[in-house]
Parts: sequence; C-alpha cells; structure tokens
Amino acid sequence: MKTKLTLVPIHQNGIIADVGVDISVQCLACKHLGKPLTCKAFPEGIPKEILDGKTDHSVPTEGQGNDIVFEKREAKGE
Repeated sequence: MKTKLTLVPIHQNGIIADVGVDISVQCLACKHLGKPLTCKAFPEGIPKEILDGKTDHSVPTEGQGNDIVFEKREAKGE
C-alpha cells in the first residue's frame, strides 16, 4: 500500500528527481522522516526503492552506512 504525493525535484544520482513521487506508508509513518524526502537513515535523500515501498526498511539496507530503520512516529497527543 502506498500514497502518492506531488513533489518538486530534489536530488540527482538516482535518488529522487521527479515530480509526482510515490511515497510508501512506511516512510510517511516513520519518526525519522525529514524534509525534503530525507531521514536520519538517508540524510542525502531516501533511495527510490525504499521511498516507493518496493523495499521494506525494517532492517538496514546494504551500504546504508548506519543502522537506523523504520520506527513508527507517535500520533500527536500521545
């Protein structure tokens, strides 16, 4: 399952450089998600295969460079 958002170009090098990018529910719910489409695990930009939900990020990916993975963000008021 994924949600589609419309975004402006951000990075090159195969990370995200398109308008209308699919973003996985996992990324949207993660407490590490930042702007624009970065996170603590991927400060230079979230790889497309994780961002679009094709790769689960419950475990670190090969070559990630850290061990930060998906952690559910607390809902406001919790």
